[in-house]
Amino acid sequence: MTASINNINKKRIAKNTLLLYVRMFFMLAVGFFSVRLLLQNLGVTDYGLYNVIFGLVTMFSFFTGAMSSTVQRFLCQELGRSNKENTVRVFSVSVFLFIALAVIVLLLAETVGLWFVCCKMNVPEGRMSVAQIVYQLSIAMVILKMLQIPYMAVITSHENMRTFSQISILEAIFHLIAVWILKFIPESRLIYFVILYTAGNLFILFYYVIYCHCRYDICRIRSCVDREYLRSMLSFFSWSLLGAVANMSKQQGLNVLLNVFCGVVLNATWGIATQVGGAVNQFVTSFQQAFNPQILKSYSTSSREEYLNLLQNCSKYSFMLIWIVALPILLQTEFLLKLWLGKDLPAETVIFTQWMVLYMVIDAVSGPLWMAVQATGNIKRYQFEVSCLICSTFLFSFIVLKCGGAAYWVVIINVIINFACLVYRLFYLNKNIQLAIFRFCQKVCFPIIAIGVISYIAGIMLKPLIGNSIGFILIYLFGILVISFVVCLLIGLSKHEKYLLRNLLISRFK
Repeated sequence: MTASINNINKKRIAKNTLLLYVRMFFMLAVGFFSVRLLLQNLGVTDYGLYNVIFGLVTMFSFFTGAMSSTVQRFLCQELGRSNKENTVRVFSVSVFLFIALAVIVLLLAETVGLWFVCCKMNVPEGRMSVAQIVYQLSIAMVILKMLQIPYMAVITSHENMRTFSQISILEAIFHLIAVWILKFIPESRLIYFVILYTAGNLFILFYYVIYCHCRYDICRIRSCVDREYLRSMLSFFSWSLLGAVANMSKQQGLNVLLNVFCGVVLNATWGIATQVGGAVNQFVTSFQQAFNPQILKSYSTSSREEYLNLLQNCSKYSFMLIWIVALPILLQTEFLLKLWLGKDLPAETVIFTQWMVLYMVIDAVSGPLWMAVQATGNIKRYQFEVSCLICSTFLFSFIVLKCGGAAYWVVIINVIINFACLVYRLFYLNKNIQLAIFRFCQKVCFPIIAIGVISYIAGIMLKPLIGNSIGFILIYLFGILVISFVVCLLIGLSKHEKYLLRNLLISRFK
């Protein structure tokens, strides 16, 4: 019976991973094309202005990620127990909480945030009125995105990745249409873009609500909120909030720091680097999204050995998936950026992008470990200690910029602290779920270090053999991708995994 359930779970993971990869490739193509068009239509100044304003508003919704994780954890827990009544209670409480959070975001944004935009933000001369309008529209956009999260959590907790992918693709299409329309608008393009983008998010919210209420009978909102689940979810959320505060200072706070010390051009640089890093991360996020519900549900239903193997394999495979894409970007960053955005790149874009890609590589290995911490439910000490580490990114970056350090030190410090968080998670899980550190290093760390070193050296050795023509560089990039893939198969897979892969390929091609 257990073997049958495991086979069903593996098939579901494989199917969901495939669906999420289709979603990812579509969104990557649309996303990169949209950024290129947006940069051309808005210009570096307005693009940087939009990036820092939207980042500021997002900063006020920093607790959204913490609440999203809380909702998904409680939904997966009750779905794993097949307790329908309790699942209805969790959903009803989650909708109530997100409405309350939306009100808090609105109050913060219209007081502290509005003061910062008007009095402290480095806005180009003559663009303050535009900045204020874009700021108000961005508030509406962020609130609409927040209200989508309980419904998104229902879909992903049921592992219905087909619908999740379809809605995400629809949202990407709305974004592309908003960018494309800009070329027909002679002036105030930034304002019209944010209006169109906000309208698209309003439609997506309606779509989520109608679909979930028609498809899932757990999507019932009760007039009386269940106090027991409200207390439990708020307790879990209150500790997750520490991590959200830390991530706010790390992500959006760094963007604001760059604006204050370096101006909007560096905000454009940060935005481009973040876009590339996010695109690279999508190659592994899709894989992890298919695994995450299983990690949450199987914590209390699988044996400890099976669970630890699931975590270790997910971390190792996550690195291999992201490295195959990351290495060509690291070796030919400037060429790829100019091919994407044209010859005129904002200052320091290349070095920002390279370090941001390395940040995402570390994040890929950490992702399953953080999900394992969530599954335990024991997150108080973890959140306090890891949040102190993450918050130090903002502190050290401020000190470096205040002392006249180069702007790229911000992203370097970001990578160093992220690696420290990975090490901390290993020690924390070693104490709480008996994840043996040496075994993790043996099965995950040693293989991925060998993969990284060997494939990088191969790329460096082949680099002098290519010329400056686009054709030769593209052939070189494809060759590096193939080399990375082969090295991952030879070094990254164990003997048993190679045996299973060989049998799978033989059965497919018989």
